[in-house]
Amino acid sequence: MTTDRQETQSGVTTLSTPSDREIVSERVFDAPRARVFAAYTDPHLIPQWWGPRHMPAIVDQMDVRPGGTWRFVSRDCDGQEQGFRGSRISENARR
Repeated sequence: MTTDRQETQSGVTTLSTPSDREIVSERVFDAPRARVFAAYTDPHLIPQWWGPRHMPAIVDQMDVRPGGTWRFVSRDCDGQEQGFRGSRISENARR
C-alpha cells in the first residue's frame, strides 16, 4: 500500500492505494457531517464542486447505497469528455 499526503490552503487530503484497483481518499472538513455527506451523495450538489470550474460536471449515474455505482463526466470547452466512475463500498460516515 502507498500513501500520499497532499496539503492545500483549504486542508489536507490523504490518498492511499490499498490494492492495484483501489484508491482511498480521506479528508477532514470544517463543516457539519451532514453537509459534507450531502455534498458527496446529492447529484445536484456534485457539479458545484467536482473538477475544475472550466469543465462542467455531469452526473451520469449515481447510486449512493452501499454497493451502488457512480459515474460523472467532465466536459472541456472543446467538447472533450473525461469520465470518472467508482463504487460505494460502505458507509462509514457518522451523521
